[in-house]
Amino acid sequence: MDGTYDSRAETNPKMAEEIVISGMAGRFPESDNIEELHQNLLNKIHMVTNDDRRWKLDHPNTPRATGKINHLEKFDARFFGITTRARHFQDPMARMLLEHSFEALIDAGLNPRQLRGSKIGVYIGISISETESVLMSERYMDDMRAYAFFRCHFPNTISYCLGLTGPSCAIDTACSSSMSALETAYRAINDGQCEAALVGGANLCLLPHVNKWFNIVGTYFGLHFLEDGAERGKISLIVRIFNGMELNETARNISYGSHRGRYIL
Repeated sequence: MDGTYDSRAETNPKMAEEIVISGMAGRFPESDNIEELHQNLLNKIHMVTNDDRRWKLDHPNTPRATGKINHLEKFDARFFGITTRARHFQDPMARMLLEHSFEALIDAGLNPRQLRGSKIGVYIGISISETESVLMSERYMDDMRAYAFFRCHFPNTISYCLGLTGPSCAIDTACSSSMSALETAYRAINDGQCEAALVGGANLCLLPHVNKWFNIVGTYFGLHFLEDGAERGKISLIVRIFNGMELNETARNISYGSHRGRYIL
């Protein structure tokens, strides 16, 4: 981001205001989709658990409670045309983001197969990958290890597998990465760089020492992760956005009035 401001937003405020979220898909702690998350929240189900599904809770400085995504190991590589060899070196977050991109397009009422060649951008907020150190170890001597350290493959895999021709960017601004990705996509649509965009982000907690480090740093800076309940968790979310001015009047009324899957920013 270069910090520039699109002057067209001043002459046509409606253009800058109406960006529509037309589809959404994701996976959250103890929630396999957005509807399940919705129900868990309504039923006041606590989705942060202290079980040992990820690692043993035998070190006193390792936070015991984390939000955990289910079925992390499941992925249909053949469905997306990804080879078995490439799948083994692909970050789980990249696999989930690809799956949810496909689902978000379906949620928007679109057939992903018919969008090949469309000028749709992909903007992914991604900051930390805990699989990187493992895949870059000597035991994995293979040219496919590029999957381990090029963060650009998170959005690029989505663009390639779905045949999208708009900008494809990985954005890292630490904890605000996903919001920065959303702002970048917002500007790109207004600038005409793409007709619509898939925007998302993901985070996976896979290594206990990373969580321990966050706990120590949080305590040092007075954040008190454990005391305030601000534990790290896993999430993968994709939304599809496009310019609201493209809506006809009927669709615009539906978008403003709907409680499910259609929102105006």
